[in-house]
Amino acid sequence: MKTFFVLILFILINPFRIFSQDNPQFTPEMREKFKNFRGTISGVVIDMDNKAPLSPVTIQLFKQKDSSLVTGTETDAKGKFTFSDLKGGRYKLVASFAGYKKAVMQGITLTPQTPELILDTIRMTTGVTTEQIDVTAEKSFIEFAPDKKIYNVEKGMTTTGGSVIDVLKNIPGVTVDQDNNISFRGSGNVKVMIDGRPYGLNSSNISTILEQMPADKVSSIEMMTNPTAKFDAEGSSGIINIVLKKNDMTGMNGSVSANVGTGDKYNSSINLNKKTSDYNLTGSYDMRLFNMNMNGYNNRQTFGNSYVTEIDQQNNNDMRMQSHMVRAGIDWTMTANQNLGLNLSFNNRDRNRGGNSTTNVLNGPLTTSSYLNRDYNLNSGKTYGVAANYLLKFKKPKETLSSDFNYTRTEGNSNLNSLTDYTIPVTPQTKLNQFNTDKNDEVNFQIDYVNPYSEDSKLEAGVKTIYRKTDDDTRTENYDYNTNSFITDNALTNTFNYQEIINSGYLAYTNKIGDFGFQLGLRGEQTNTKGEQITQGSNFTKSYFSLFPNASISQKLGMGEELQLSYSRRIRRPDMGDLNPFLNTSDPLNYQSGNPDLNPEYINSLEFNFVKYFTSAIITPSIYFRQTNDKISRVRVQYDSVITLTTQENFNSSRSYGFEVTVNANPFKFWMINGTLGYSKTENDATNLTGQSNSAYSWNGRLFTTFNLPADFGLQATYFYSGKNLSAQGQVDPFSNAELSLKKDFMDKKLTFNLRVSDIFNTQKFHGTISDATFYDEFERKRDSRTVFLTMTYKFGTDTNKDRRRKRDNNNEPMDVPDGF
Repeated sequence: MKTFFVLILFILINPFRIFSQDNPQFTPEMREKFKNFRGTISGVVIDMDNKAPLSPVTIQLFKQKDSSLVTGTETDAKGKFTFSDLKGGRYKLVASFAGYKKAVMQGITLTPQTPELILDTIRMTTGVTTEQIDVTAEKSFIEFAPDKKIYNVEKGMTTTGGSVIDVLKNIPGVTVDQDNNISFRGSGNVKVMIDGRPYGLNSSNISTILEQMPADKVSSIEMMTNPTAKFDAEGSSGIINIVLKKNDMTGMNGSVSANVGTGDKYNSSINLNKKTSDYNLTGSYDMRLFNMNMNGYNNRQTFGNSYVTEIDQQNNNDMRMQSHMVRAGIDWTMTANQNLGLNLSFNNRDRNRGGNSTTNVLNGPLTTSSYLNRDYNLNSGKTYGVAANYLLKFKKPKETLSSDFNYTRTEGNSNLNSLTDYTIPVTPQTKLNQFNTDKNDEVNFQIDYVNPYSEDSKLEAGVKTIYRKTDDDTRTENYDYNTNSFITDNALTNTFNYQEIINSGYLAYTNKIGDFGFQLGLRGEQTNTKGEQITQGSNFTKSYFSLFPNASISQKLGMGEELQLSYSRRIRRPDMGDLNPFLNTSDPLNYQSGNPDLNPEYINSLEFNFVKYFTSAIITPSIYFRQTNDKISRVRVQYDSVITLTTQENFNSSRSYGFEVTVNANPFKFWMINGTLGYSKTENDATNLTGQSNSAYSWNGRLFTTFNLPADFGLQATYFYSGKNLSAQGQVDPFSNAELSLKKDFMDKKLTFNLRVSDIFNTQKFHGTISDATFYDEFERKRDSRTVFLTMTYKFGTDTNKDRRRKRDNNNEPMDVPDGF
């Protein structure tokens, strides 16, 4: 490895030794000649695949010594460019074109011996830039890959001081409700991964974990609506992959950050990184302390034979959340063709809630019940994670064998103390204690093989096993005034164990013929589940095998235009909370129960994209269609004249279709703007349950803009609007949110202060209705979402590779050579 780096260093340095200070051939006469010399540099830029000239490509010329910009131009219709009247010296050239990887030419030497320098043809390829370049422009907010959209949120200022939940709120198509439930294009069943790994995230803990992770950890969000066969088929609307920041600088580097927000909200973090040629060590610690107020109401009307029963409920709650997260990892380059990685994580969290609610029950004009309920709920939890990965590179280029192992354990404890004071009728105060413990274990192990047949074609194959085990135990006790003690309530005591094993395998083939590309894949998954309701002495099992084909094609039409069409079949499996048949009667007005007879829902998804690249803009219209069979939905039915029962059922089908138009533009160098406008329509067929079908359309839009201002100031603003969201029995009304952030950099951008205001107009609330032929329920919930945050971030450390490069350049640089060097 050391020999390799010495060889690279020699190759980089040797061509320029002629210009070193101690070169006896570099005489004063030659220096004077260089001083008056002027020359030209020209070239041509083409597409790597179809050899067509590219225009207008932005060409920038930088001094090799200090990476300062000398001049710039654009290619003409034939892809040609020319720089004239240039001083002699060494230059670096960067070619940029929307939708293509940046092309960089280092060490371009212009001398009197070569006054008219014609460069080699620059061949640009489409895709995402992966090379680190010191002098390139910032990444576009949105980038396109064959199987995903990439949103580069690393520079997002309007999420500074927030959590990953706040980041997701700014992603087009994603909706986060008042309880931090995540949905995409109207579907709440979306699979979320972190750095391509599951991290133990499931429907029961996903919002809790993500709201504890700082937004500053996130580099980008990858949206995969029709993932390839390599990925799990779980997730009705696709996959959201949260990509965390990685420090690629060598040497010892790090950062510290502190944040304070109105309403007693605090964040702090420290990140450390040590990188050498053989290994990369990372470590981080994050602390979050958030206090929050929530209020809302429910108004329910039940239609009887001769009267209407009305229940009016007002709620007010205070919540305090505190979490500590520690992460550590090592990536080790064992040999030139073997890599090994190990990552450890631990999260400890407390989420305590206290509040009160008033309830009035009316039968016609008569108030039959009125009471005040006071709850105090202490929640705590821990998550442990271990991830190991191994990569073997074969002699054949790009042929690899990799394996990944992930283990996550999540533990939770909840203690509820509830007091109820009745005024109508006058009865003694009721006291209830409820204790819950749950343990979730998840193991993922997979092996992937990639065999490239050529530069444009490859075969992928792999196998994977997922093992999930959940133990949930609830014990409830009521206060007995006769004995002056708490007595266990067997009717509210529940022990439920659930186990799920998924074995899968896949094949995928990718090829590209000229401007036409395609990918075909097939995944098979065998699912075995077992549930044990120990309290009731019942159990259930299910076993089923499913095939999940997927396909995608792409066609380049010419200058900066591309068509993309993709299809996939996906699945949503019911989880433990959906299946547990225990009847929970702790809420006296709304009982809850799972349904062990639920079937998985299957989804067929189709999407068409057209991508158009301009010099400083990208426009992408998209059309999508999603058909869901045996749709799993929460259903509320009337249990008696006062009480409702909420459970889960399969209804016939659901169809969702719509379009999105995304525009990403840089009208000026200092201004970036990204906007998305979407329309969707959902049609639900629930005639097998309620005898009804419903449909609704919805509009949504997002605007994200950044201004790079003088004196290292930056201004960023976001706004989004979400139209109504339809369910089997009701809808959530439209809501909107606007945020603004101002930052200032100091000390060569090592020190940054950021001032952010969330929900400027205080409009973020959730209002909706649920109804059928027997009842009508209106609800509203509101958090204190308008908050001011102030964040300070300090970066420290040195990129030793950069220092070596700078030292090398300085050692080869005469003190009085022309400015071009």
